[in-house]
Amino acid sequence: KTLISLSRDTLNDFKRLFNTLEMSNLEYWISTPALAEICVKDESFNRKLMPNIKQMFFAGEVLTKKLSKELFLRFGDNIRLINGYGPTEGTVLLSAIDIDKNMIEDSRSLPIGHPIDSGILKVVNSKGEEVKDGEKGELIALGNNISKGYYNNEELTNKSFFNCEVNGKKLRGYKTGDVVSFDNGVLYYYGRMDFQIKLNGYRIEI
Repeated sequence: KTLISLSRDTLNDFKRLFNTLEMSNLEYWISTPALAEICVKDESFNRKLMPNIKQMFFAGEVLTKKLSKELFLRFGDNIRLINGYGPTEGTVLLSAIDIDKNMIEDSRSLPIGHPIDSGILKVVNSKGEEVKDGEKGELIALGNNISKGYYNNEELTNKSFFNCEVNGKKLRGYKTGDVVSFDNGVLYYYGRMDFQIKLNGYRIEI
C-alpha cells in the first residue's frame, strides 16, 4: 500500500487539500472525526472526489451520528465506517467497531467497539470491582500495549498506571478515567470522570 500523509500546510488550505484527495486514489481513510467534519462542509466531499474509497476509520475523538449519517449519504451505503477508541496510553487503540445505520437510529450514542485481541478491558466501580453488563463504570485497560507511564512524571504515572497478573501473565494496567458500559460485549462511552475535554485532538483540563 501507499501511505498518503497530509501535511499541516495542506490541511490549512482547502483547495490544496481537496486537490490532494482527488489525485490520491485513496481507498482507506484514517483520521480524527474533526477532519471529516471540516471536509463535509464542502459539498464536493463525496464519492466523485474519492471514487475508490472503501473504508473510513475514525479515532481520537467522539464520532457523532450526524457525521456518520452524512458520510453514508455522501459515499453510499457500501462505505465501511469504523469507530475506534483508544487513548495514547493504550498505544494506541483499545477497541473498534463497524458502524451501521441501525446504530445511528439507536437512542444511545455510537458504540466505541469490541476490545482488540491483544488487550483486556474491564469496567469497574469506585471500589475497583467489575460491574454487571449494562452498568456504568470506569474503563480499565490491561495488556502489553499499555505504555510505561508519563515521562518525568512519577506522581501521575503512579496514579494512572499499575502492574497486575492475569492467568499467570504479567500485564500493564491503565485507569482511563472514561465512563463506559458493556452491552453484550460492545462498549459504549458516556464521558469523563474528571473535567477533561478533547478539542481538536488536544486534551484540556477545564
